Amino acid sequence: PDALLPELDPGSGGRFAELLSPVELLFAAANPEPPPDYRYSENLYHLIRNLAGRQQAQGSGWIPPLPVSIVRLERGHVEIVDGWEILKAAAESGLKEIKAVVLRRKDVELPLTRGSRININYAGREGDFIVDSETGRRIMFHRVPTESYQSVSQSPPLPALPLLDENGMIADDEYNRAALESWFYAYCDEMGRMVQAEAQAVLGKDAEDTAMMLEFIAARPAERSFLLYRMFLDQAGAWPGYFNQIYPAYPDFAESAGQPAEFNLNETIVVSALADYSLEGFKRYRNRIVMAGGTALGIGDTHQTSVGPMFGIHVLINALNTMVTGNLLHRTADQPYFDLIMLLVLCLLLTPLYLKVPVRGSWLLLFLVSGTILGVAYAAFSFKNIQLSIIPLLSGNLLCFMNTFAYKLVTEERNRKFLHQTFKAYLSPEVIDDMYARRVMPVLGGESRQITAYFTDIAGFSSFSECLAPQYLVQLLNEYLSAMTDILLEEQGTLDKYEGDAIIAFFGAPVNLPDHPERAVRTALRMQEKLTELRHKWAGEKLKDGETSPNILDVSEDLWNPADRWPKLVHDMQMRIGINTGEIIVGNMGSAVRMNYTMMGDAVNLAARLESAAKQYGLGILVSGTVFRQIGQGGCFLFRQVDRVKVVGRNEAVDVYEPLADDSTRDGRNHKLVEIYNQALESYFKREWDAALELFASAQELEEKRSPGITPSALLIRRCRDFKINPPPAEWDGSVQLESK
Repeated sequence: PDALLPELDPGSGGRFAELLSPVELLFAAANPEPPPDYRYSENLYHLIRNLAGRQQAQGSGWIPPLPVSIVRLERGHVEIVDGWEILKAAAESGLKEIKAVVLRRKDVELPLTRGSRININYAGREGDFIVDSETGRRIMFHRVPTESYQSVSQSPPLPALPLLDENGMIADDEYNRAALESWFYAYCDEMGRMVQAEAQAVLGKDAEDTAMMLEFIAARPAERSFLLYRMFLDQAGAWPGYFNQIYPAYPDFAESAGQPAEFNLNETIVVSALADYSLEGFKRYRNRIVMAGGTALGIGDTHQTSVGPMFGIHVLINALNTMVTGNLLHRTADQPYFDLIMLLVLCLLLTPLYLKVPVRGSWLLLFLVSGTILGVAYAAFSFKNIQLSIIPLLSGNLLCFMNTFAYKLVTEERNRKFLHQTFKAYLSPEVIDDMYARRVMPVLGGESRQITAYFTDIAGFSSFSECLAPQYLVQLLNEYLSAMTDILLEEQGTLDKYEGDAIIAFFGAPVNLPDHPERAVRTALRMQEKLTELRHKWAGEKLKDGETSPNILDVSEDLWNPADRWPKLVHDMQMRIGINTGEIIVGNMGSAVRMNYTMMGDAVNLAARLESAAKQYGLGILVSGTVFRQIGQGGCFLFRQVDRVKVVGRNEAVDVYEPLADDSTRDGRNHKLVEIYNQALESYFKREWDAALELFASAQELEEKRSPGITPSALLIRRCRDFKINPPPAEWDGSVQLESK
C-alpha cells in the first residue's frame, strides 16, 4: 500500500512532468531538509555544483540531467521525496530550472492465488542462453522483464568527487588528491586502450602505420587528449599526489604535440573527468533497483521455470518486475473447478461433432481443434496474461477423437461393408457411397436429370464367335472391356451394364458433373485411341514354340496366320460409339427385392440409334446436335456435321456430328477435312448438287488417307448423284430416313 508512482504529463509525451525553479521549490517544500535516514550523497552534490559552474562559465542555461522527485500537497505545497542534493546544489549555483518528477500516492493491490502466492510472469522481451560447448544444447536461459534491464559488473570504488572553487581548484585542502590522481592515471590508460582497440577495428592492418594512426587519433580530440596526458605523466615520472607540481610544465608539452591550450592538463581537467564519469554512473543507477546474485553454473543456484532453467537472480528479477508493474499472471488452474468445467464443455461439444464428420475428416478436425486451443492459449497469454491449462484440453480433444474414431470403425465401416457386399451386384459403387452418405436405403423410383447417355459396340462381333473358341472369345472380350471400363471410370462415367460386347454407360449421375457432355466425348476419343493400341498389341502377339494354337475351329489360313495368336479379324477390330445428351430418367429400377441404378427415356434410345447409325457412315463416333451445342466448336475437340437424319422410331430430324481430335499442332488434316466437308454439306442442304459433289470429292481424298473404306463423303456423293436424277420434294429439310436400328 501507499506506493509512489510517476504522474506523467499526458500532453508532454516525455518522461518528466515539469521544469521548476529550485528556489521556489525549496520555498514551497514542506521538508526542505532530508530526513535523518536519507542517504545523502556528497558526490552528487559536488557533481551538480561542478557541472553547473562549468556550464555557466560557457554561458548556457544549463539544466541538471538528474531529476528531483516530489509529491504535490494542498495549497501549493510539495513534499520532496528524493534529490535534496540536486535541489541544494542547483539553488546554490543559481540555476533557474531543474527537472521534477511528480509522483502520486496509490495503493497497489496484488491478488493472491489460493495458496497465497503470486504467479511470476516471465514475460520478458529480452533473452539469452548458455550453450553446452560439447553438445551444443541450450542448458541455461536468461530472461529479463524489460528493455531497461542491464547487467551490473563489479568495479573498483571511485574516489570522492571534490568541489571546485571559482578558480577551478579543489576547495578542500584536506582532500585526498593521491586517490583522485591514481584514478585519473588509470582512466587515461583505459581511454588509450579504447582508442587503440577502435583503431584496430576501423583501420585493420593500417593501424600499424604510424601516419594512419596519428591521423585517426587527430580526428578524435577528446580521446587524443587522454593519450597525451598519459604520455606526459609517464615522461614526467609524476607520482599520484604530486601532479600539481608538474602542471606548469604541460603547456610546453602540449604546444610541441599540437594540442590546443584549452585542453592543458590541470586540476580542473582531472576533476571534470571524474565528474563526467560519475555522471554516467548516476544516470545508470540512480532511482534504479540493483539486485546482486551469482550467474555461474558451478554455484548451483539454478531453478526450473516455465521458460526453462534459470538462475535464481533472474527468477527474483522477474518476481520483482511482476509486483512492481502489476503485470500479474493469471492461471486458470488457480480457479476452483474452472479447468474441469472447460474440459467437460469441450468434450460435450466435440463428441457429437466428431461423430458427425466422416472418418477421414476426423483427422483434420483433430488438428484444427488442437490448433485452435493452442491459438486461444497463446492469445490469452499474450494479451491478457491468462495461462490456460492446455494439457487437459488437448488430452480431452485427443480422447474424444480416439473414442469416436474407434466407434465409427466398429459401426460405420461395418455398415458400409455390409451395404457394399449386399448391393454391389446391382448398384454402382458411386450409388452405394452416395446412399450411405445420405443415410437412405435404395428404393424404387427415379428422377429426371439432364445427363449424357453413352453406347458402345464392337463392329461385326458375331463374326468373332465364328473364328474364336468360347474360352478365347471370353479372354479377348475381358481384355477389351477392362481397358474401356478403366477409361470410363477415369472420366467419372457410371457403368450401367454390359450387354455382350456392348458397354452402356452415362455421365452426370449419380454424381453431378457440369461438364458431362465433354467428358463423354473425351472418353470416346480415348477409347478409340486405346483400341488402336490393342489392335497393334494383338497383331504383334505370336505363338511361342510348342504352344498350342487357339485356332480350334480350324479357320482358314487366309483368315488366320498360323503363327499369330489372334485371327486377322481381331487385328482389324473396330468399335462404334453413340452419344446423346438430354432429359433422362435415372434411378433405382426393378423389383422390391432386386433393383438396378439405370437410365431410361427417349434420349437414351437416340444414343443407341446413333451408335448403330455410325456403321452406315463408316465412323467410330457419332454424337447428337445437343452434345455439339453444349460443348461448342473449339477447345480440345473438332466437330463436323455428318448429316441430318431421322432414326427409326423418331419423326424429328436430328443433326449428327463426328468429334475429331484437334491436330492443329500436327499436320492439320482434320481441320482441312472439317472445313471442306462443312462447305460441301452446306451446298448439299441448298440443293447445289454439282458444287456439293465437287467439295465432297475433295473431302473424300482426305478421308481415304485417314480411314479407307466407307466414309461420309462417299455416302453423300452417291446421294447427291441420286438427287440430281430424282430430286427430293420441295418440303425436304435436308434429312434422310435411316432404315435400320
